[in-house]
Amino acid sequence: NDRMGEAECVFIIVVSLRMRRVTVIFRGTTTVSDIIANADFGITTVPDPTAEDYPNGSDLIEVNNGYVQYLLTERDDTGLTKFDEIANRVDEFGNEMGEGGYSLFVTGHSMGGALAAIFGFYASTDRRFAQKDNPVRIFTFASAIPGRVSFAKAFQHQEKAGLLQHLRISNDNDIVPLAHPQSELTFAHTGVSLSLHEDRNLPSIKYVQDPDWWGTWTANFLTNLWLNSHRGAGKNHSTINYAKRYERIQTEMNEKGMGGLTLNDLYAAYLDGSAPPWSKQCQI
Repeated sequence: NDRMGEAECVFIIVVSLRMRRVTVIFRGTTTVSDIIANADFGITTVPDPTAEDYPNGSDLIEVNNGYVQYLLTERDDTGLTKFDEIANRVDEFGNEMGEGGYSLFVTGHSMGGALAAIFGFYASTDRRFAQKDNPVRIFTFASAIPGRVSFAKAFQHQEKAGLLQHLRISNDNDIVPLAHPQSELTFAHTGVSLSLHEDRNLPSIKYVQDPDWWGTWTANFLTNLWLNSHRGAGKNHSTINYAKRYERIQTEMNEKGMGGLTLNDLYAAYLDGSAPPWSKQCQI
């Protein structure tokens, strides 16, 4: 949908009849409007759509202002948000497949990654899209930080409920997934982090079990941002560079017998607290 491509977020919906899958893809930063959305570093407090109590949870969650404007703000003419618009189209396409159901995948690069994380989270609270045996699955590349720790905790609640999965892929020296001028104010990433290295063929994989403000501040700001800010930000953020590194680690993982590793495997290992056999090789 690019009818308002200069003023709104742009997305496409891809339907695979063979795999019974609907995929929503969000475009990254392209227009002046996108740049403004990225530069809006304030937060918007919105109701937690999970509508459930969980440890350290809250009735409200905090999401990046610019991304809220793109996805969660109601239109004056229809009263619908962009999330509503996309979700209704996904449901329409999914229902056209008939009996048997379908899976919802969401993806994006850079700003598109943050939008994918927010969209996927909200979709996981919608019974049209998420069941415990068929979670919403998010795959992001070079994602910007979508919100504060309150959002990450609500996101993790959906993961633990079996309704949501997120593989967040980033280059180890790409500053966009790390950079946020308010990192000290508890902005946090979500999902399983898979870091692609410039000088190593196997990735690093980690999952933060309980996001908190101190860990967020040290990981996102002190350690990574300052150490990597001088290391070719534009090149390391490009989709071409990501594709090259991803292809390289796929080859190495296949050679080491880890080519069949799935997102379900990662979540089973992290949420059950088990020690997977590939953990030492991938520095988990």
